[in-house]
Amino acid sequence: LQKKVMYFDPLGNNYMDMLIGEYKYQDRNGITLVNTLSNLNLTNLKPYENNIAGITIWDKDLPIASRRVELAFFDPERTYLIRSIRLKYIPAQSGFPAKLELIWTGSMSIAPDETSPTESRVPEQDYILIKQQ
Repeated sequence: LQKKVMYFDPLGNNYMDMLIGEYKYQDRNGITLVNTLSNLNLTNLKPYENNIAGITIWDKDLPIASRRVELAFFDPERTYLIRSIRLKYIPAQSGFPAKLELIWTGSMSIAPDETSPTESRVPEQDYILIKQQ
């Protein structure tokens, strides 16, 4: 994930900070099913062209440590499967690193035809993400 500072949104005619990201997913056998990490190095992408992007902050009435951010999540081979994820920051504690809790939200969109896959290549389950060095 990366923070884009002062991104100009032409639709809202304003500037905003947003999160963008890419991801890599490997199955239990270590086979990479999706890897979009190299997109983070592309300078010609607009923030909403990344496979993870968003600005929505949830639980604004709660303390900052309890808030979550909602981001759009795309599978680049199945662009019709538009999903959202919510991330909550979990600070480092007693020698354990900081983490992100990831949960899926929203509803599945419509497949283009009856032969199109209806599931993302990343299983829709809750995840705890730990930053890799």
